[in-house]
Amino acid sequence: MLIKICGITSFEEIDTINQYPVDFVGFVVGSPKSRRNLELHKMNELIGHLREEIKSVAVTVNPMILESLNESEVEIVQLHGNARAERHVLEKKVAMAMTYEEYQTIHATGMEYVVVDSRTKDHYGGTGKTWKWRELSWKKTPVLVAGGITPENMVEALEKTKADGVDLSSGLEKDGKKDQKLIARLFERYKYVERAFERYRYVETITNDRT
Repeated sequence: MLIKICGITSFEEIDTINQYPVDFVGFVVGSPKSRRNLELHKMNELIGHLREEIKSVAVTVNPMILESLNESEVEIVQLHGNARAERHVLEKKVAMAMTYEEYQTIHATGMEYVVVDSRTKDHYGGTGKTWKWRELSWKKTPVLVAGGITPENMVEALEKTKADGVDLSSGLEKDGKKDQKLIARLFERYKYVERAFERYRYVETITNDRT
């Protein structure tokens, strides 16, 4: 199961995340309206303190920043909204965010992963609101479910969507900052889900062998 924690803004948050088996860490850039927005130099500094095994992700809706991201330390660029149409500019690995409705019609290829998120008229993602979870299945591209995911509802979200992992931000925050206790709680639930995933994979393998 894949875990992405998004909206990181401080070295203290990096220090906490480095203690856990996180797969991706997201930094919001080029989005001045977001309280989590970072300048590129700050993102690069934070990436320098990230545990080597964790992949860094720049999250943006701004197509004007893409060429600058090619010169940054980030490994993956996650595109939202209008930035998605300019993915050809990037020399970095690419991920894409979309709604469930878009997921049904967009056939993205060459992606590191796809995030299926909620959206409002003012925000392309990162709304902190859940959506009506339904099954997601792109066999060739890992899918992360996002939008109001918390340690308490992540099991239900994964069971209903069959996603490969979760993308969390506000669900791990207290007073606008990532909370150590909530992150610890996430990985308590993570252990439970991992065991469930192993049982599911075992049953699926046995079933396939018999057919």
